[in-house]
Amino acid sequence: MHALCNGHLLRELLGVEENTAQRWVGLMADLLRRFKWFVDCYKEFGFGSLPVECRVEFAEQYGGVVGLGEVENPLCVGVRKRSKARCLLDRFLLYRVEVCRFASDFRVPFDNNLAERDIRGCKVKLKVSGCFRSALGARNFCRITSIVGTAIKQKKSVFHTICGIIAGTIPTLFQNPHMTE
Repeated sequence: MHALCNGHLLRELLGVEENTAQRWVGLMADLLRRFKWFVDCYKEFGFGSLPVECRVEFAEQYGGVVGLGEVENPLCVGVRKRSKARCLLDRFLLYRVEVCRFASDFRVPFDNNLAERDIRGCKVKLKVSGCFRSALGARNFCRITSIVGTAIKQKKSVFHTICGIIAGTIPTLFQNPHMTE
């Protein structure tokens, strides 16, 4: 299921707040941070989602902030170009479920910083070297970093995981003879 990165949304809210005098952006940023704190507290106690009452309260407050945003950014009929604040508000309106998914399913992170960290190694290699020497080298680099990253996320020993793959006791997608190269 899809979720929006609230870390990116917070940065955009900060940018709009610094460039406009709109109240809704600060309120939305505070709301997201407050509910992230609630989610973190409930996670510590082993819950898988916020209780229904908390989610209802979150939805009501979210609706109130978005309503204020619509008052501060009326949709102008006939105007093709929308302001950055209006574009951001439209995203909060259109993707309400995706923005709030972190509160209803704790498996969904608040932001996608982990995913960005996962691809950073590949980007650094490209920036330092300029490119991979071959497509096979790039594919192997991605496979190895994928295995290492997955082992770390699953709290498994990277060494034992790699040894298991080499020994054939841990199956991987790369060992599938039907996989296209």
